[in-house]
Amino acid sequence: MAVGYVGLVRREASRGRGRTSSTERIVLHPRSGRHEATCVFLHGFSMRASELLDDFSRLGQQLPTWRFVLPQAPELAITAHDGRLACSWFDYLSDHEGAQEDTADFFSLRLRKAELQKLVAAEAALLAEGLARLVLGGLSQGGQMALHLASQLRCRAVVTAVSCRLSASLSKPLLCPWHALVASRDETFPPTWTKPLMAGATTTTAVDDDHWLDQTDLAASLLPLFQKL
Repeated sequence: MAVGYVGLVRREASRGRGRTSSTERIVLHPRSGRHEATCVFLHGFSMRASELLDDFSRLGQQLPTWRFVLPQAPELAITAHDGRLACSWFDYLSDHEGAQEDTADFFSLRLRKAELQKLVAAEAALLAEGLARLVLGGLSQGGQMALHLASQLRCRAVVTAVSCRLSASLSKPLLCPWHALVASRDETFPPTWTKPLMAGATTTTAVDDDHWLDQTDLAASLLPLFQKL
């Protein structure tokens, strides 16, 4: 008998495709002692959550009533890279090197979404207003994952850096405002194919940089987006 969709997802989960779980996270507590809002922010492909620690520590200084949660993506064998291990929110079945959108593996995407939905629900439960005071966010691939979640979760907003929507999730509109930081010289997510995937952005702020944001102060660039919320 053919294995149904739910059975396939459960089987993949039990096999443990990654060496770590995205339930691992760094938490920066509100500096003021008052907890009024939370941001769950997802790092980019092949990164560690700790690489965002400095930027979000500085953001916390400016936003003292905010709690920042930086989950760690699991280490996955990336199909498009001959099984090379990388911290990733989902597996890639293709690598077009920025020429067009890469194909995301459906099952790994579904598994991460389920894990992150649980994490977000737990964080929302800590807030008096629940999801109404929780912001999703992410950098690059992490932003894509955050936008994927925002098509099913009615959060305060979603804030992304150098990211766009996954075409696979465009059939469902975003349930909250989207504030996007984009790079004018982005060669990883160039406008040649990302323009329709950016159409749902509520606000777009551009910086003169490439996808890696080496010349950009990420904390300073994200701060005005958070201050809108």
